[in-house]
Amino acid sequence: EAMVVPVEMTDEGSLKNLIRAAGDHFGRIDILVNNAGITHSARLAETTTADYDRCMAINARGPYILCREAIPWLGKMGRGYIINISSVVGVKGYPLQTAYGASKHALRGMSIALAEELKDENIRVHVICPGGVDTEMVTRVRPDIKKGDLIEPQEIAELVVYLVTHRGNAVMDEIHLRRSTSGPWF
Repeated sequence: EAMVVPVEMTDEGSLKNLIRAAGDHFGRIDILVNNAGITHSARLAETTTADYDRCMAINARGPYILCREAIPWLGKMGRGYIINISSVVGVKGYPLQTAYGASKHALRGMSIALAEELKDENIRVHVICPGGVDTEMVTRVRPDIKKGDLIEPQEIAELVVYLVTHRGNAVMDEIHLRRSTSGPWF
C-alpha cells in the first residue's frame, strides 16, 4: 500500500504534514529515507546567499525537520531506520560545489550525531554517499560523465533495502558508493 503526499521541502508545515499523514494513515513509520536534493554549481564568489540558503534548506534543513518529526513514530515500533542520502561531495570537496558541499556535509554531520543520539532507542541512522547517479541533476552538473558510467538509482534503492532487511549485530553506518569508472576511494 502506498500513499502520495506532495511536499515542499522548504516549508516546515509541509514536512510536518507529511510525517503526520504517513503516521496517521499507517499507524507507524518504520523507515525514513531522506533523498530529496538540489545542487548549485558555481564558484563561491558567484554563489548568492539565496543560492546557498536554498541548498541548505532542501538538503540539510528539510531532512533535519523530517528526522525530528519521524522519531516519535519510529520509536513506537521499538526499532526504526533513518537513511540519509548524502553524496561523495559530503565527504570530498569539489570545485564549483561549495553550497552543495556544505549542505551535504551538514546532512552527514547531523546523521553521525543523530546515530549516537538514537542508538539506545534502537533507531539506526545510516548515510549513503554516492558518486554520480543517473539523475537529471547529475547530468546537468556533470555532462562530462557518460550516461552509461553513472550509478543507477535502482542500485541505491537496493542498498536501502539491504540496510533495512539485514539487522544483525554488524552495522554499516556509512556507505561510500562510487562509479565503477571512477578511481578507487572516490
